[in-house]
Amino acid sequence: MADTKRGRERNGQKKREQLIKQEIHASLGPNEEPTEPAEEAPEVTDTDLDHVSVTNGDESLDR
Repeated sequence: MADTKRGRERNGQKKREQLIKQEIHASLGPNEEPTEPAEEAPEVTDTDLDHVSVTNGDESLDR
């Protein structure tokens, strides 16, 4: 199967979710359960990211 940008993004999202779950379970005691959020997450249907630039925080503006 070809290596696609979308596939790499999806794998990165899954890895972030796994790391978050691991951190939550590591911080909880053996008899504790994670709390449910008070509100449901907003549903995002329009992802207009044509004019969004993503950079790392440590990139300098004066190169």
